[in-house]
Amino acid sequence: MLSPTHISNAGDAITAVMMLTACLIFGSLPCIRMIGWWSEGTIDGGMAMIAIMMYIGLLVSATMLPIIYGIVIILVILSSAIMFPIFSQVNDTAQLRSIDKDRLEKYSEALDRNPMDHAARLAYAEALKKEGDIHEALKHMEWLLETVPSLSFRVRPQVESWRRELERVGVPNPIICHRCHAENAWNAEGCEQCGAAFGTVRGMKQSVHNDGGPKAVIRGWLVASTSVIVVMFVLFSMPTIIAGPIILATVLVAIWLFLKWVGGDMGTVGD
Repeated sequence: MLSPTHISNAGDAITAVMMLTACLIFGSLPCIRMIGWWSEGTIDGGMAMIAIMMYIGLLVSATMLPIIYGIVIILVILSSAIMFPIFSQVNDTAQLRSIDKDRLEKYSEALDRNPMDHAARLAYAEALKKEGDIHEALKHMEWLLETVPSLSFRVRPQVESWRRELERVGVPNPIICHRCHAENAWNAEGCEQCGAAFGTVRGMKQSVHNDGGPKAVIRGWLVASTSVIVVMFVLFSMPTIIAGPIILATVLVAIWLFLKWVGGDMGTVGD
């Protein structure tokens, strides 16, 4: 990719440098993660070294092969950079679930030995709630309320919160206002506290009404015209491989600005 035989003009040189930089950035993410696993003892050091050497080999190949092969290498490295966090999260989740299961078993054994172990029962109830068994968790918390009134200051707020959570099962979630964060009914069209409209269309209508039609038109024109100028400049002055991502980013930013600036925060629901 950086070999003189594969570079015929300045555009090819810029493209090659940008692609190699992308390889270095994307490739560093899995390498850093593998080093972390190595230091934690999750994987064998030899296996980690071999995997890191494979990335180095891909980077060296990218500098020697034609640009088209460099694109393939970038896609391979990018795919691995995306998959590593996913697999890492799955692994972390599995380990946490295993830890939680062991913890539940220890709390259960402690209660079998001493049913009056209040600390173990409280921890057991909270662990059950974390596992999703809120009904069983409530039974233990209510037992604590009745048996140990001195713990009511600690236990009662959780019991009431868990009861409300049970009552909301099957009920649509409330709408949280994007401006003042007030809680509204699930089918509300606007915030009862600050009056913000929910939904893109209603949000844009409200923005036009509050700010005035001319302001909305001028803002929309500024966003649209600037985006068109940037897209045209990039399209006619840069290689396609560079222009494509820039144009896509410009369009996404333009849409976001239009909805945020012209549409009055889009009238979205929640953050």
